Amino acid sequence: MKWKEDGTGTRQDVASYLNGLAARIGSRSLSVDGQPATLPDGELEYTLKYDEDEGEAQLAFKVTWPTGS
Repeated sequence: MKWKEDGTGTRQDVASYLNGLAARIGSRSLSVDGQPATLPDGELEYTLKYDEDEGEAQLAFKVTWPTGS
């Protein structure tokens, strides 16, 4: 299964979105594109990546965990 949310906004808009995302993760009420996404209570791995090439920069945040399947 894959779901994705996209948006545009100012730096402050993105910061506000990330704050809300953190709150939804913490309260176990996260959804992506209207679909529930439950993160386990166990250990999670996360990566924050910054990449800048000619003409574009990218900041990516990734969280992973084993699913047991």
